[in-house]
Amino acid sequence: MKRFLPWLSLLLSAGVLVLRYPAFPARWAIHWNAFGEIDGWADKTWTSAALPLFLALGLTLLFEVLALLGSQLRHSKLPAPWGERMAAANRGYIYYISTLLNVFLGYLACTLPFGPPPVACIFLLVTGTVLYPALDFSRLAREMRAEGALPKGYGGGFYNNADDARLWVPKLSGYGWTLNLAHGRARILLAALILVPVAVSLLVLRSVSHH
Repeated sequence: MKRFLPWLSLLLSAGVLVLRYPAFPARWAIHWNAFGEIDGWADKTWTSAALPLFLALGLTLLFEVLALLGSQLRHSKLPAPWGERMAAANRGYIYYISTLLNVFLGYLACTLPFGPPPVACIFLLVTGTVLYPALDFSRLAREMRAEGALPKGYGGGFYNNADDARLWVPKLSGYGWTLNLAHGRARILLAALILVPVAVSLLVLRSVSHH
């Protein structure tokens, strides 16, 4: 069911857009600079109106590929059935992010002609992207720890092992690496990874709020 939610949200957004399109103004703002001044406009055409949905479609296809690649991985670090459960959690998170972005972009397509999105929408998007996986992976990590299946240092989406000298360690499942939070330089890198997106988000919120 989770696999179809991104496509369902995209189809529903397209349906709402078709119904609302006749009420769209002849021209609307699509971009604001850091001072809250409009510096981008769109004329009323189906292409302009559906641009956020085209972006959503591209992202949906990209996430489908990522989920497919993730399902092909072999999770040798984990005994059965935890490898597959972790892989399923990763796939579920990918579909969740895809659905969340589609809902936001669909909302943007249907409301942007009448004004910029409220700050609360952007806040909820960022919060939802972070909060759900943190809770879901923490729950799964607790189950694995109770069964003795969780390797030392791993805890949900994080790794913390003072006996490990590595700064970057392989993720418990899926592609990529994760920080060893017990490493001295990890806090600096983690702060940078957090502060840069926060700074960008604040600039966007400042632009919207000044409009």
